[in-house]
Amino acid sequence: MELNKKVKEKELKEQQDIIKHYESLVVASTNPSVRREKEMRSNVISINDKNKEQSLSLDIKSNFSTLFDD
Repeated sequence: MELNKKVKEKELKEQQDIIKHYESLVVASTNPSVRREKEMRSNVISINDKNKEQSLSLDIKSNFSTLFDD
C-alpha cells in the first residue's frame, strides 16, 4: 500500500510539473519579447469571438470537443 501511494504521488507531481511548464509557455507567448527570445512565431493561444463565448460556458467538453477523444 505504501509503495502504491508513493508511486501515485510521484506521478501526480510529474503531471503537475508538466502543467506548470505548459502554463508558463502560454503566458510567455503573450509577451512579444519573450516570443522573440524563445523563437515563438505567435501566441500559443488566440482569442476570437467563438472561443471567447465558449470560455464563458462551463460545458467544456462540448465546447472544446477537439480536446477530448470521445
